[in-house]
Amino acid sequence: MNQRKWLAVAAATLMVLPAVGSADTAAALDRYAGRYPWDDVDGASFLDAPLVEAAVTAAVEDPGIRQALLVETRDGVAGKILVTDHGLLMHAFDPASGGDVSWALLISPRGAPAAACFSSGVEPGVQGADWYMEGERIATRYEPCPSEADRIPPAIRARMTPTVEPEALQWALCYGYPRTASGETGMVIKGDYHCSIPAGSEILNPVKAACREDALCKVEAMVLADTRRERREIRQVLSVQRVDEVPDPAEPYRRRAGRFYDGVYARQARGCDRGGADERVSLDLSRPSGGALQWFDQYCAVLTAEGEAPAPGEFHSTLQLRCGDKPEQDAALRGGATGRQASAVLRHEHGRTISIDGSALVRCPIRRADTPRWWIQRPPFNGYYPSD
Repeated sequence: MNQRKWLAVAAATLMVLPAVGSADTAAALDRYAGRYPWDDVDGASFLDAPLVEAAVTAAVEDPGIRQALLVETRDGVAGKILVTDHGLLMHAFDPASGGDVSWALLISPRGAPAAACFSSGVEPGVQGADWYMEGERIATRYEPCPSEADRIPPAIRARMTPTVEPEALQWALCYGYPRTASGETGMVIKGDYHCSIPAGSEILNPVKAACREDALCKVEAMVLADTRRERREIRQVLSVQRVDEVPDPAEPYRRRAGRFYDGVYARQARGCDRGGADERVSLDLSRPSGGALQWFDQYCAVLTAEGEAPAPGEFHSTLQLRCGDKPEQDAALRGGATGRQASAVLRHEHGRTISIDGSALVRCPIRRADTPRWWIQRPPFNGYYPSD
């Protein structure tokens, strides 16, 4: 679809909203290549670009480092923004420090992923340049923040570059009993075909925690297929849950539906590699405080859900909603103090795609850079959050 649709006020129809993002916006950072960070390009500088501000906010929590990257760069010594194989590189330093205090930002032209570097000086083994991604310090290097592409640490380049191009991955539903193979520390989920997680993978331990070896498990994932045999190597986890072989009839309907459909989605036509949190549809029917749906930049409390028994195959359910502008309105929405009444039909026929009121959506990997904060702070019922 070419337009964003809003959940209607009085019926299960949608009204058109202006698009928050577009392919042009997503690629907008390319236009700053070869410019200084403060140069005005089409009415905004690199430092003022919303994608840059959002990326810095997601990458590092320290307000002082954010201030250096987004504000003090204007008064520092900075070179032109460089194009590298791993994104755009901005570097600056405080002239009063003689270059000891420096910082850098390595950012995808799409705005995510991004890695921030900050150094207050370098003393081997004692003090160095700290690197941040997704709100955490991920590395310390005993050398200044890089001002040239060939000075970017290999570990940071690896984090910025997927080991497999997204188009090489396939969607798969891995359904069976997880097993640790003899002589291996990885995992195999044995079902219609084998889905494997290699030893050393960062997703191995969380999946083990969610799926005990004696429990039937359903993992929705992006996999690298081995055409020579019926084996799929899991590279990205979309959802994971233990499956009760005999469902509990006393469990609330919306929580049973959430077992299958809680997740983060994007428009099928655009895919998951474009846009940020306000370009996602985030569904969490399993919340103890009541289900919620974020439809792009609109937040809705799910008041009721009813329909067919949830299943991995063909399914539809009607959600009664009360919608506002932000997650902070959740309690007021449920109490009827604010918001607009709406309804929406959730459908699933097969595969990775669902629809809400006819808008086709594809389930996405859960990444902090493009998942609404309200959703990522509380794992869904029997669910799993990858770190990136």
